Order: sequence, then structure tokens, then C-alpha cells
Amino acid sequence: MSQPYAFPPYASLPPAPASSPWRLGFGGLLRSEWLKLRSMTSTWVLVGISSVLGLYMTATSARAGLYFLDMLNQEYDTGIGIYNLSASMWGAPVWSGVLLALLGVLSITNEYSSGMIRTTLTVTPSRWPALAAKAIVVAAFAFVSTIVAEFLGALLTLPQATGVRFDLFLPSGLRVWVGSSLVLALMALLGLGLGTLVRSTAVSIVAYFGVMLILPLLFLFGVAAASSTYSGPDSSDVAFWMLLHMPAVAPFGVFTTIFDKPIEGVPIAVAGAVGATLFWTLVPLGLGFWAFQKRDV
Repeated sequence: MSQPYAFPPYASLPPAPASSPWRLGFGGLLRSEWLKLRSMTSTWVLVGISSVLGLYMTATSARAGLYFLDMLNQEYDTGIGIYNLSASMWGAPVWSGVLLALLGVLSITNEYSSGMIRTTLTVTPSRWPALAAKAIVVAAFAFVSTIVAEFLGALLTLPQATGVRFDLFLPSGLRVWVGSSLVLALMALLGLGLGTLVRSTAVSIVAYFGVMLILPLLFLFGVAAASSTYSGPDSSDVAFWMLLHMPAVAPFGVFTTIFDKPIEGVPIAVAGAVGATLFWTLVPLGLGFWAFQKRDV
């Protein structure tokens, strides 16, 4: 009579993998987000237009902006060194901020429109690392692209800026150069937060312009209406202080020196400008993270 087959003990079986092979760690998520960002045609179109506009604004400021800064010095005694090349770079982030915010919006809304967001969530152990990896990649890309574009703009502008000192590696220049690049990275994160929150490219763009432009206008109308019925002590100074901390104004206090001294008698602190810029960026981004965790998709 044949012997029954003896199954090997359970201990001899190979151990099961701790995690599924198609799940990505955080490093894999970073590589995945970088691949998605660089594969979008809109990424390079937006960065290209942003760089061209930054170069144009820098070159224009080198010719006309220094004269304006001289007038500003005479009027308000801002102490701005008009012989520094970095002073001609103040206008570079104006349009670049809009375009990089749009890049942040498209980095997430394209995934929703194409359905790729379902694949992203499938290979992600939990949701917050996926959005955190996207935020890191988008902010880093915006920062590096701005650093490179502004440096090239400074080199191209220097020959025509007669008598202007090349100060990009001095404290005055580093503040403008690196500070404006950080501000534009925050603008990209603002766009990412709005895009994650509403999941629509068009609505996100409207929301961005609402935060940057319509909100300050509504504030001004509210102040005008309030001043007609109330004129308490220093009410105009308080209103002016609040206006300078609006999302479209506060970032300039981060990378320029115009807020370093009191304006119209109202004390302005660089720390306040930095705090306001972070507030207007992190609130939409935080709401986007919260919505991303709570929704089904």
C-alpha cells in the first residue's frame, strides 16, 4: 500500500513579501511624479514662456526700472541700491508667478481629466505621500527653473546696464535672486493646492485670480465703505497694513527691500511679508490635502 503524500511543513514555504511589488515607496513616488511632470508638454511650454517673460522684464527694468527706483529713493528714502543688478530683477516674477501657478494647477488636474489619478492611488500605500511627493517635485522644479532663468537674465542684462554692479552672489542680490525663486515655488504650490481642492483647471485658474486680484479689490471696497461710517484712530494705517499683506502684495516684501522701512508711516516687517506669503500658500494647499484624503477619488 502506497504511503500518503506528506505536505512540507508551513515553515519551509518562502516568506510572503512584506508589501506588494507594485506598491511604490516614497522614493518611487518622487521618481513617478518627476516623470509625469516632465512628460507633460504644458510643463515646458509654461516654463519657456515664463523664462522669456522674465528675461524681458529684467531687460526692460535694466533700462527704465533703475530710473524709477531712483525716483522712489528720492520720494520715500527706501535706501535701495540702484546700482545693483538685482534691482532690475524685481519685475521678473510678476508674470512668471502666474504661469508657474498654472503649472501647479495642471500637475494635478491633468491627472483627474485623464483618469491617471486612479492609477496613482492604486500604487500608493496611502494618499498623503502621493500628494506630498507631487508638491515636492512641483516646488523643486519651479525653484530650479526660476533660479536658472533669472541667472541667465542677469548675465544677458549686465552688458547694457552701464555702471550697475553684478551683486547676485552678495546678500543684496541673493535676497532678490533666491527669494524670488522661493516665492515662485510657493506660487506653484498655491496652484497645486487650488487644483487639488477643486479638480478643475478652469475653476482653479479663476480661483487663483480671485485670490490674487479680486480679494484685494474686495478688501479695498470694504475699507472704503467702512471708512464712510467709521473713522477711528489709525484706521487708515490698519487698512494699509492689511493691504500690504494681501496675497498679491506680500510676496514683494520677501525678495525686495521696499518693505524694510516704514511706508507712509506704517511699519512693515520682512517677517510679516514672509508669514503672509506662507499663509496664503499653505491654507489652500492644506485644504487641498484635506479634500484629497476625504474624497473617494
